[in-house]
Amino acid sequence: MRSTARSDGGRFVRTLQASPTLRARAHLSLEKLEAALAKTIADETSASKGDPSPRVVAALFVTIERALLDEARAAILRGDSAPVVKRHLRRTCDRAFELLDGGVRGYARADAAGRGP
Repeated sequence: MRSTARSDGGRFVRTLQASPTLRARAHLSLEKLEAALAKTIADETSASKGDPSPRVVAALFVTIERALLDEARAAILRGDSAPVVKRHLRRTCDRAFELLDGGVRGYARADAAGRGP
């Protein structure tokens, strides 16, 4: 029998998606993660009070995590195999950090067409 991500976690994902309470809790967990990360970044960089940079950087990282979680859930529900999901998430994660590293300023320009995951 082919090992799929769905057989390993499909029931959990469907339960999570069917429950407004569990979805809200998952959202709250990411909000708490973002706040804690922003505080750590502010502390580690000695950011001045009121500097939005730690909050913005934390939000960028948590947004990447949220996107990866969304893609993983969709792949699990499609029944994609675990190795396929892992490769896809790795490419997506690598691309997200390329965009952060190089900036997104030129992403949507005509000369940037064709660049993607």
